[in-house]
Amino acid sequence: MTPSGLTPQPDKWTRASPRAIGRPPRAAWEEFDGLWDQVEDGFRAASRDDYRAIEAAMRPIALALRTEDPDADLIRTEIAGLRALLAPFAGAEQG
Repeated sequence: MTPSGLTPQPDKWTRASPRAIGRPPRAAWEEFDGLWDQVEDGFRAASRDDYRAIEAAMRPIALALRTEDPDADLIRTEIAGLRALLAPFAGAEQG
C-alpha cells in the first residue's frame, strides 16, 4: 500500500482565511475521505491501533468542516496530527 496520496495537504486547505476556508476544503476533504474508504482495510490489517487513531483523528476535521464558519486554526492543527499518523505508512508497499 502506498498511502502517500492520502496525506492531507494542509497548506492548500488552510492558506485561506478562516471565513474563506469553506467550499474548497470541504471538497478536498470529501476527496480524501473517499480515497480513505478505498484503502482503509489495508491500514486496519497493518495495525488496528493505528487505524483507530487515524479514524479518530479524522472526526474533528470532518466535524469542523461541517460548520458554516470552519475554524482554520483547528483544522490546521488536526490535519498536522493526521499527517503524523499517516507518515509511517508512506513508505509501505502494496501487498
